[in-house]
Amino acid sequence: MFTPTVRGDYDPIHHDCFAVVMARAGFYESTENRFCEYGLHMAMDRRTTAAVQATAAQQPEVPFAYCRIDPGPVREQFGRMLLRIHDGCDERNCRPKLRGMQAVDPDFPPAPQPECRVPDDRIAAAVARLTGANAALLTARAALRDRHPDAARAMITATADFAAARRHRDALFLRALPGDGTVPAAVIGKFGISYREVRRLVPSLGPVMAQDGSDR
Repeated sequence: MFTPTVRGDYDPIHHDCFAVVMARAGFYESTENRFCEYGLHMAMDRRTTAAVQATAAQQPEVPFAYCRIDPGPVREQFGRMLLRIHDGCDERNCRPKLRGMQAVDPDFPPAPQPECRVPDDRIAAAVARLTGANAALLTARAALRDRHPDAARAMITATADFAAARRHRDALFLRALPGDGTVPAAVIGKFGISYREVRRLVPSLGPVMAQDGSDR
């Protein structure tokens, strides 16, 4: 059985300590177990570097470029913009174009109102839980940087709590979506979820229009 240790000197085994500790997080029954602080620091450095690199490569979000995101009823001016973005789409498979046609043509058959299948109070509770878990994780990270006693253990606990809260929020978000395959913008707003996360949870959103107007 692998037993992580706390060491300050370099040892190649510490490259994978964090993965081992995280895989076993929550299963330590003895206070004698020690967490690998070196591996934890290395993992945090790698994650920070990856996050910075990913942020630099991010493109601006254009939410209603996704064919399955339902903006709901819109005003005529916004509807015309949606029609320009989705000029080549079939309104039967493209909710933004359908909403655009509704907005510019009073005689166009109405589309159903966006549906949310989870009560607002449950959504609010899930969002509050995730917000609290994220705050605790940030506090634990700060304590780890300052090398407070037991900071590594607190970091692992906070990470596990955050992961559980996000899984709960994600599952509730998917449950809230209507059964027609669309993703209402109103539901996204209730959960306070980013469109990057929406793409992670609903990979089949539909084509994304590039800035030159072509599909990508």
